[in-house]
Amino acid sequence: MTDLIVVADRTEARLYCADEMDGVKRLVELAHLSHPSGRLRPREIASDRAGRVFARAKGGQGPASARRGGTDGEADPRDADLERFVRNLLALVTAEQRRLRGGVVLVAGPRLLGVIRGLLPVALARAVTREVRKDYLHATEDVLLAILRRSVAAPRTRPVGSPRERSSRRTVKKRRVARSRGME
Repeated sequence: MTDLIVVADRTEARLYCADEMDGVKRLVELAHLSHPSGRLRPREIASDRAGRVFARAKGGQGPASARRGGTDGEADPRDADLERFVRNLLALVTAEQRRLRGGVVLVAGPRLLGVIRGLLPVALARAVTREVRKDYLHATEDVLLAILRRSVAAPRTRPVGSPRERSSRRTVKKRRVARSRGME
């Protein structure tokens, strides 16, 4: 049972598996997924021209005026393209995770990590053991291993309790300190 390490950005993704030979840990690349359209600008993805709207004189009454206005869609075409890429990536990750029967470590930038979280199947979400919120796709394998070791050694701690409980504990502590100083 080994962890599957997924390192991704908008344009490509790599899947690694940690392997140990002669006491030395190294990463073995299992798959590489490329997404060249992640580099394109929105107008290069959706090459349609903007729709046209003809303005009417006097609040919509009367003949159409010569003025024209363009309408742009609100949605960024790169978002739909990125979703397709993430769906393909998650299908590949699911297959590899079933084969390896281990946990999944996600390494991606914060925005991409949010898209991945939104599209994660429930079974795969349960298998995610760690997330590193930084783009390390172009880092060498040695640097990536060091980063993964460091993130294991120092897990992120979360405060216990609700925000209200934390604030009341702070308030109680402040009151204790004030009493000990004779201020209250």
